[in-house]
Amino acid sequence: MKNLLLLGIFIQILNGVTMTSEGDTAKVMNCLMCSSMIDSEHACVINPDLNNPDVNEQSCTGQCFVEQNTVFGWGFNFKRGCQSGSCVDDESCSSLVQSGTCRKCCDDADYCNTMGFGGSPMLVINFVLMTCMVTLVGVLTV
Repeated sequence: MKNLLLLGIFIQILNGVTMTSEGDTAKVMNCLMCSSMIDSEHACVINPDLNNPDVNEQSCTGQCFVEQNTVFGWGFNFKRGCQSGSCVDDESCSSLVQSGTCRKCCDDADYCNTMGFGGSPMLVINFVLMTCMVTLVGVLTV
């Protein structure tokens, strides 16, 4: 009986599964882990590769994520890592003023958090220019 229990534990380890405190099973996966405050050319932002010394590996029992804060479409505070527990996607940086946090979560494969965020700040620039023109026209017609 003891050998059967050890065999079961060994098989779970080989399958990448561990027991949580609640008795449920949780998938163990590897996530990329790095951060960049402002530099859009940083390896964490454009080249999340484990061969780069700025990008590390993190064992994770939750979900991998990639996150970016934006102000008027310009990204800063870019992060990749592991979220223990529940990870929730957030698209608040996609609002009209393109300011807020964007977060994408994944748990489908090791290093699944290689994705990035698309979009261009041109939409915001056009919106600001149009607002300034409307304001100027309003001032000149008074």
